[in-house]
Amino acid sequence: MRIKEITPQEVLNYTSILLEVQNIYSSITTYREKLNDKFKRIENYKRDLAKYQKLLQKYENKKKELLLQKEMVSENLASNKKRLVELMKREEEIARNQRSIESFNIEITTIRATISTISEELRDIEEQINDIEDRYIETKEKYESLKIEFQADERVLQEETKEVSSEIKKLEDIQKEKLSKIPLHIAQHFSNILQKKKGVAIVSVGLLSDPKKFKEEYHYCTGCNIVLPYVIVEKIKLKADIVQCPSCFRYLYHPSWFEETEE
Repeated sequence: MRIKEITPQEVLNYTSILLEVQNIYSSITTYREKLNDKFKRIENYKRDLAKYQKLLQKYENKKKELLLQKEMVSENLASNKKRLVELMKREEEIARNQRSIESFNIEITTIRATISTISEELRDIEEQINDIEDRYIETKEKYESLKIEFQADERVLQEETKEVSSEIKKLEDIQKEKLSKIPLHIAQHFSNILQKKKGVAIVSVGLLSDPKKFKEEYHYCTGCNIVLPYVIVEKIKLKADIVQCPSCFRYLYHPSWFEETEE
């Protein structure tokens, strides 16, 4: 509802201000998107660094596990080798007894097979340890390289953030100053529509004048393409009021207004 009657010149002035505010809003949005892109890059860096850190910790834990396993297997291998040495020392004594020597040979064969199996297991563990160490070194190099890149980019971002934030603040001050020149209810409502309609709160009207389809001239909102009622079109033509689309609630103006101004 209008608070007071406004003149055609005021309609033209207010519309001009709304268009300027919309352009400023668009610039502010662009700046904020640039900042968001930078922050996303930083978040990506942090995510990748955290991934590498987790991987490094995984390799360290696996290496500790393998080293402990290697120690246990090495002790088992040493124990069996010691047992083999002890048996070999008794070889001459046992050789005197045929029955004993058969048992001796079976035990010797078993111990040697066990030593071979344990040795193979030990070699497998050592290969796994070497593989883990290689992976750890490779991951560590990637982590350090990414960390250096991240720190450099973060410093640049901090400087750019200050500059862009300063530009946004200037534009917001200009926007606020311009909105103060129009009635408060229009300014508040226009600001709300800017946010709801993704920065497009005021649009021109278009003309449907194809004689094959329309016998008369019809005007439409270029924001939502709805054909506008006659009463609204007349108000726009006469600059009788600040008019909104009855469908999308965007503010409307006729493009010829500013062509007239330029002339």
